[in-house]
Amino acid sequence: MTYLSLWSLAAIIVVTLCLGLLFRLKQRNKQLSKALKACESSFQTEKNKTSSQSASKVGGWEFDYQSRELSWDTHTKTIHDVDETFRPTLKKAFRFLTPSSRRLLFPAIKKAKEQIAPFDKEVRLVTAGGRHIWVRILGQPILENGILSKFSGVFQDVSQYRRLQDELRLAAVTDQLTGLINRRGLHEYLNELNKSDQHSRHAVLAIDLDNFKSVNNTSDHETGDNLLRHCAKILTSEAGDADLVARIAGDEFVIVLKDANDRAQTKQLALCLMRKLSKPVEIDGRCCRISASIGIKFWDKTAEPTLKRVLIDADIALRQAKREGRSRYRFFKDSMRQQIERNSTLAEEIREGLRRDEFAPFFQPQINIRTRTLNGYEALLRWKHPSRGWLEPEDFIHAAKDADLLDNLDRQMLLKSSQSLAHLQALGLPAPQISINMSNSRLSDSKVVDNLIDVVKAQGLHPHQIALEILETVFLDDPAGHIAKNVHELSAAGFSVELDDFGTGHASISSLRKFPVDRIKIDRSFVSGIDQDKSLEELTGAIVHLAKKLNLTVIAECVETDAELAVLTAMGCDCAQGFYFAPAMPLAELENWLSSETQFTSQAR
Repeated sequence: MTYLSLWSLAAIIVVTLCLGLLFRLKQRNKQLSKALKACESSFQTEKNKTSSQSASKVGGWEFDYQSRELSWDTHTKTIHDVDETFRPTLKKAFRFLTPSSRRLLFPAIKKAKEQIAPFDKEVRLVTAGGRHIWVRILGQPILENGILSKFSGVFQDVSQYRRLQDELRLAAVTDQLTGLINRRGLHEYLNELNKSDQHSRHAVLAIDLDNFKSVNNTSDHETGDNLLRHCAKILTSEAGDADLVARIAGDEFVIVLKDANDRAQTKQLALCLMRKLSKPVEIDGRCCRISASIGIKFWDKTAEPTLKRVLIDADIALRQAKREGRSRYRFFKDSMRQQIERNSTLAEEIREGLRRDEFAPFFQPQINIRTRTLNGYEALLRWKHPSRGWLEPEDFIHAAKDADLLDNLDRQMLLKSSQSLAHLQALGLPAPQISINMSNSRLSDSKVVDNLIDVVKAQGLHPHQIALEILETVFLDDPAGHIAKNVHELSAAGFSVELDDFGTGHASISSLRKFPVDRIKIDRSFVSGIDQDKSLEELTGAIVHLAKKLNLTVIAECVETDAELAVLTAMGCDCAQGFYFAPAMPLAELENWLSSETQFTSQAR
């Protein structure tokens, strides 16, 4: 059993005990209500109630309006830490109360007197012995011949009950793992801040730990818990004494900076937090490396009265930072919210488009530039939007990613592309191979290998006719090794593996060394204008030379001119695609193109 489980068990036991105590206190309050009804004769029956009062810390009191005398029984005197010789008066009694308690009790007594109704208040007092306690005071006005004669009532020491309330409340607003305030506590704090500060300007920093989930998934959860505690200490040490630090989810934190009028100072704090959180740290004998992304929202009550919107805006800025590459901070801008709202609308349109089957693959031929023969096709996602016409991925892919819809699009692309290749094959047209993009989440799916094999076999195709395009950066987000394992299994099953946009990520060389890559695709940034840039030509030539040493096929994308093609051919590039040969086109247009472009004969039928 982990420490976290033990803590959870202990918490359950404590809460169970507390609930039992609360139940007993509620039962005791019922007894008090009964005592209040009988308070007119409380002093006459005092001897009969001694034992029960002692057990429940309840005492009686009475004030006579005619004589102006205040009487306390033995138990009330015990509650106040005075002996039997003490003679209470109203003046002496009120001196025991704290100023705030007097302000609370006076109006209650006055109202009870005017309305001839009972009162019931919990107040704080300082006993003669210096103890600060909570007491519940109940009083009932008593009439004689229709005239107010006296007040009778009871005292109850409810300090234990109040302490229990405080402990339960603290537990309810505290994150048990880190000791920080939790989401509920954060909302309560912001509400109080919103009530008290009318003109101050504050800053909310939404912080997300990059790569924490990978660390947590590749080690025991105790290591992950200790890493979260380590991060919480960093955040607490860097925040000011007047600021609040909260943990609101697994690896998500919030810092509220009070009186944050200096944008530059807030920026420096964000940079400091990112720097300290990104330092490698040894946890349970393992070196853990994470980073942090931060979204910042400035807030004052006059400009933004809605607290929920404040937290949402900080989170929007955080998501923008993560979308731009992680390990960075971003200040919130209204344009970000507008983009989120557009993406939300677009995401719903994507869901509807999936239901209406509006997504389809377009196909761009890939040509062997030495033999000028057809080598295959790349399947490119397109959306036939009902009002905007055909859209390319850059018009909607970010919205799809934010809405977790990439896997749905991947599945449709695989199915439709496989069906299209089988259709070309049935027509006797060239159907050598088709390249299909695969998302990170799809590649990490434990069922992806079996799913791909089933789809391909259902169309009468062979796995070697499908090339899976993988961004080289996917391996950086795969410390658990799920993607690497699936890629090896897909390669073993006969699928080709193509490293897409080669040279633009951070893992190019190590990816070629560790994974079963069959070919690489040179990104357009290494192709466009290569005939006019000698340094670019040398850099691209080095990539081609490296691939040749590793017996990999090289494909250049976005080739548009004779001059670019000539340079690529001279350096030994194998294949190319781009407007120089043909644009991406729907299946029907591809059939016509294949029929007319007789000079391109397939290398495989």
